[in-house]
Amino acid sequence: MSFMEFPKLRGFSGTAPAVNRGIRRRSMLLAGMAMAAGAVTQLPNRATAATADDTATADDDQIYDDIYEAFLFGYTLVANQIGLLPRTNVTRAGYDGAPINQLKLAKSLEDDGLTNGPNMETVYASAVLDLSDEPVIVSKPQVDADRYFGLLVTSAWGAVMQPLGTQGLGGQAATTYGLVGPNCTKKLPKGVQKVTVTSDFAFLMIRIRQFTDVDDDYATVDALQKQLDIRPLSAYGDTDYVPPASTVDPSLNYDVYTEKADIGIVDFFGRYNQLTAENPPEDAYADLAAGFEKYGIGPGLTFTLDGFDSGLTERLNAIPQDFDRNFPEYYVTYSYTEEGWDTVDGDALAVGGDYHVRDAYYYYQPPSVNPPAVFKGYGTRVDSDGNALDGSNTYRIRFQKDAFPPFEEGGFWTLIAYYGVQMDVPVNSIGRYKINDRSALEADADGTTDVYLQPAAPTTTPESNWLPTADGAFMYVLRVYCPQDSALNGDWQPPRLERMPAAV
Repeated sequence: MSFMEFPKLRGFSGTAPAVNRGIRRRSMLLAGMAMAAGAVTQLPNRATAATADDTATADDDQIYDDIYEAFLFGYTLVANQIGLLPRTNVTRAGYDGAPINQLKLAKSLEDDGLTNGPNMETVYASAVLDLSDEPVIVSKPQVDADRYFGLLVTSAWGAVMQPLGTQGLGGQAATTYGLVGPNCTKKLPKGVQKVTVTSDFAFLMIRIRQFTDVDDDYATVDALQKQLDIRPLSAYGDTDYVPPASTVDPSLNYDVYTEKADIGIVDFFGRYNQLTAENPPEDAYADLAAGFEKYGIGPGLTFTLDGFDSGLTERLNAIPQDFDRNFPEYYVTYSYTEEGWDTVDGDALAVGGDYHVRDAYYYYQPPSVNPPAVFKGYGTRVDSDGNALDGSNTYRIRFQKDAFPPFEEGGFWTLIAYYGVQMDVPVNSIGRYKINDRSALEADADGTTDVYLQPAAPTTTPESNWLPTADGAFMYVLRVYCPQDSALNGDWQPPRLERMPAAV
């Protein structure tokens, strides 16, 4: 059964493999997501959830714990299906979506609005992939050495495949890739670079840097996007190939966040059972997944609440909503930090990585999370003294001489101040929303370079070194694409934000 066969429902005792948990506090914001501000609520104790009654038995508690763990194990898989299918619910590929195995193109950063959302450097193209019948061939053009052009394939389970393009397979050269599912035996044509994907249901994200300091650079990006080509293996070399039209399914016109929040436990495992039939769990979790089968959770099985008493049924039905309601606490538990910076957990993104952490990544609409090899992100909500950042204050970021974020050719760095759940950047008087490697920063006499974050224009320092802020709490994020080893191994650390006594 293909993952496109949408379920008509609305509705463990195994041992998990050891994982490197690092410091579990990782920022979703660095992965293109946001979390609602406010007090963190406490996750319910699974054995004594608020819906449990006083007659619950130890066996009931074990069943509840096992099925809750099965829900966490399958969450990213099911969330990806729910989040990705609406993107394919169009007849032809365009800016609003694209059928399966076709490319959805994004517009210019300016057209999308620099004040809405996390991305201010790269223009996206993406595709929802179904590799169950045959490989999908993706061709990219040659790009200049200094323009980031990265392709990333993510499995149905949230694992990241090998990087492609800049800092990955193919580099900046024109390259044709064959994306091959786990059970495919078909041979690729000569000259096509094989990329093995660990699931038939997958997601492709393509990022092309737009130089926003260059007039009409989007025209160059748009031309590069239009040179991208994606097609099934059977159409490779066919100069007359036209991507097939699809049909619109009204049942897929739902709000993704609401659909995930309101899903019933029976519907959830109905989708899980369908998806695992062609996208089996990663090998590291085979034994864990097999332990769920006794509950009707697994490929080709049927999960039902029949046979459970009413108290346990009520508790099981509440699992998706309990998870959604208490997600802030879950996020705090399974996020990740290094040297006090919120960052990305590369181990969790590897095949067989910690599914608890991936759930935090994929809680919102499915992103394509860059691994540290091609991206290093640093985020914080506090200054160097541990106090919450507020845009009404003045902060200094001091880069020591010759100590800007280190990146390889084709990469770049950028720092931004984000506000609120949607990671907005409020409009400011000079239209500056980021500082990056192309900014005309002025160094001090001793070679250090200071960047100031404050609401008013500076009067004693160069305006070129000013990043405007707005009143209210914000998160400071520094991204480095194609980081050098010194950033990856921690020898280079980003500067802290120092609160200044007054505006400069």
